[in-house]
Amino acid sequence: RARPRERGICTGKKEIYMKKIILSVLFMLMLFCKAEASNNAADFLRTGMSARAIALGSAYTAIADHTDGVFFNPAGLAASVYKMEMASSFVNNFELVARRNIGYATRLSNFGLEHNAVLALNMSDSRIEDIPRTEWQNDRPVIVDSFSSVESNLTFSLSKSIAWNWHVGANLRRYIYEID
Repeated sequence: RARPRERGICTGKKEIYMKKIILSVLFMLMLFCKAEASNNAADFLRTGMSARAIALGSAYTAIADHTDGVFFNPAGLAASVYKMEMASSFVNNFELVARRNIGYATRLSNFGLEHNAVLALNMSDSRIEDIPRTEWQNDRPVIVDSFSSVESNLTFSLSKSIAWNWHVGANLRRYIYEID
């Protein structure tokens, strides 16, 4: 008679074989993943799309369920917006980087349309001006000019509940990032 298997311990050859396959696949995936360094010296100026996302270190996609999360996860709106929602935020980093965000979301049932769908509009922008541009002269940096960074985003979102805990969403976005 066979012994009962203990919970959480791989005892059979099949389980050990499956673990080896899974670890091999994960190792192969890690070989193809790469981290890239930024090719723009002003990428540090990008701050995020909302105060909540910045506070979470931009690890916001899984819980993005409010109007300020339209940029990250449009499907989350179908789960969280019950009638109408409006949100705004203002972030001022280093007293130089001003980030503004305003969003509005409503169920289409408010207009006599589909009950399980949510329509959202989100506008955000950030502007940093008078960033010193330097050049090296006599082994020292010298300010020669200044430049500005402008980032703006206008997003329309539509999300729909298709089952009890399944939601889909799509964005139509106009995104501009300029350094002049």
